[in-house]
Amino acid sequence: SAGNLRFNNELTSFEGYNGTKWGSIGGGLAPTAIKTANGYIAVANDLVRCNTAAGAFSISFPSIPSDGDIIGVVDVAETFSTNNLTLLPNGKSIESDATSIILDMDGTYVSFVYNLSTSNWRLLETPLGTGFLPTRIISSSYTASINDIVRCNTAAGAFAVTLPADPVDGSIIKIIDIAGTFYANNLTIIRGGTNTIENDTSVILDINNTAVEFIYNTSTTNWRLIQTPFGVLTGGSSGFETNFLLMGA
Repeated sequence: SAGNLRFNNELTSFEGYNGTKWGSIGGGLAPTAIKTANGYIAVANDLVRCNTAAGAFSISFPSIPSDGDIIGVVDVAETFSTNNLTLLPNGKSIESDATSIILDMDGTYVSFVYNLSTSNWRLLETPLGTGFLPTRIISSSYTASINDIVRCNTAAGAFAVTLPADPVDGSIIKIIDIAGTFYANNLTIIRGGTNTIENDTSVILDINNTAVEFIYNTSTTNWRLIQTPFGVLTGGSSGFETNFLLMGA
C-alpha cells in the first residue's frame, strides 16, 4: 500500500511505496533491476541500470511523462563503447531528437529531466564515464571520434588519422605510437572539415613512441596541442631523447 516502507537487501537501502512503485525515501532516483535486453520502459525517478555485455539493446522513456520527471541511466558493466545503449523517446524527444540517442562511453552515468512545454527530455549534465576510449590498433587510414586514444602502428607503412569534422568545444583526441615506428613511417594528422590543427591543415608526427593530445577550440575552429609531443627519436646508431619534433605538412 502507498506509504509502506521496506529495506531492499539487494540495493542495501530503505525504500517507500508511492502506490505505483518502490523508490528511495529521501527522494532522488531509485535503482532498477539490471537490464540486459530490449523491452524496458522507464518510469519517473528510475535509475536504469544497464548491462550491455551480451549485446547492444534499447530502453524506452515513459510515453506520458510529467513535467520535471527525471530518468537516470548507468552502465554497470562498462561496455557501452563495445555494445551501445539506445534511448528511445517514446513519442516525445530527447535533446530535440524524436528518434533516439545512443550512449557509447564506457561507465556512462547520465540523467535527463522532462520539460512538458517542449515535450523534450534534456540532459541534466554531460554524460560521465571512464572517459577516453582506446581504439583498436590502427594500421591504416582512420577517422577519430571525440575522446579517442588512437593507438597507431605504422610498422607496415605511413598513414593518416583524420580528426572529427564536427567537434564540440573542449573535445580531446590522444595519439600514441605503440610500435615505435613514427620516425621510419610518419603518421599524418589531418584536420576534419574546415578546422585547423595548430593553424595548419595537417601535421606530421615523426618521433618514435610519440604520445600527444589535441584539444579543440570552437572560437578559433582550431585543434591545439595540450602538451609538446614526446617520445624517443631513434634514427641514428643510438637513440636520444627529444621533447619536440612536429612539422606542418
